[in-house]
Amino acid sequence: MNVSFYAPMRPPGASGASGDRTIAGELWSGLEELGHHVTLASPLKSWSAAPQNLDQLGVRGSDEAARLHGRQVDLFFTYHCYYKAPDLIGPRLAARGIPYIIAEASHSPKREHGPWAAGFAASAHAIAAANALLTLSARDRPALEAAGYQAKLIDLPLYSRLPRAELGTGKPGDLITVAMMRAGDKLASYQFLANALSKVAGDWHLSIVGDGPARGEVETAFAPLKTRVDFKGAKHGDALAALLSAAGTYVWPGTREGLGMSYIEAQAAGLPCVALDEPGPRAAIGAGGRLTTPENFAPALSGLLGDDAEWAALKVAAIARAATMHTRSNFLRALQSALTMARP
Repeated sequence: MNVSFYAPMRPPGASGASGDRTIAGELWSGLEELGHHVTLASPLKSWSAAPQNLDQLGVRGSDEAARLHGRQVDLFFTYHCYYKAPDLIGPRLAARGIPYIIAEASHSPKREHGPWAAGFAASAHAIAAANALLTLSARDRPALEAAGYQAKLIDLPLYSRLPRAELGTGKPGDLITVAMMRAGDKLASYQFLANALSKVAGDWHLSIVGDGPARGEVETAFAPLKTRVDFKGAKHGDALAALLSAAGTYVWPGTREGLGMSYIEAQAAGLPCVALDEPGPRAAIGAGGRLTTPENFAPALSGLLGDDAEWAALKVAAIARAATMHTRSNFLRALQSALTMARP
C-alpha cells in the first residue's frame, strides 16, 4: 500500500532528541517492514501553544488535504492527535473513503468547553473518523473506551531500541534514572525523586542521565545529596545502553508519565524499576518492579535495597517482561492488526 504518514506535533526526522520523534520513526519503519511504501503526508505542524492559533491552522489543513487528493493514497496514518495538536488533514481524506489510522489518540472531554474547545472538537472529529486507534499509553484508553471507541482500539506495545548490552551488572544500590529536564511533569518527578532519596539510608548512588532547559532546577533539587548523585548528561544509543548495563535499579517516579518508555528500556537492560503507581508506569512495569504511592516511595525503595532476594526476583521478572511483551515482533503484529482493521 501507499501509506501517507502524518505527525501533527513534529514530523519524523526532525532535529533534536524527542520521544515523539523516536516513536514516529519507529511507526514509519514498522510500516515499511510490513511491506508498505511510506511518504510524508505534510510538514504541517498543528501543535499550538495558544488556542487562538487553531482557526488559521484549520484553513491550512484543508489546503493540505486538497493537495493530497490527487495522490495515490491507500491509507492515511497519523501519529499523535489531541486537543493541542489535532489532525486537521486525515478526517478530510477519510470522508473521501481513504482508510484512516491514528496512533496515540487522546480524548479529553474536560476540554470540550473553554479556550481549547475548538482543539477538542477537531481532535474528537478525527478520532471518530478513524477506522482504527492504536493505543500506546494506558492513560489514553479509559477516555477512548468511555467515548464508545473500544471496538477500534488496539494496544501497541513499545520496545527498547537500545543496542543489546550485558544485562545489569550493578548492585541494587547502583541507581539510575533517564529523563529529559524540562518544566512541568518531568521537573516535578525530578524534585519528587530528590526529596524521596533524602529519606533513603544505606549504600546507594544515583546516576542521572538527561539534559534540558530545566537542568538548573534539577541540579538545585539534588544539591543536598552532593556526592551521592552523578549527572551524566544526555546519552543515546551505545552510551545509554552501557550506563543502564552498569546499573542495578531504575528509579523514576513517573508523575503523569504517558508511555513509560524509559521503564521498558531499563527492564530490557535487566533492571528492576521503582515508580509511582500511575497508569503509565503501571502499564510499562507490571511485575518487573515496585509500584507505590507517593508517601511510600522512599520506604519502598529502602525496602528493595535491603532485600537482595526480592531485588533478584524483580530482576528476573523485568528481563522476562521485556523479552515476552515489549518486543519488536509484538509491535509489528499490533501494527498489522490496525492495518487489517482499517483496510480489510
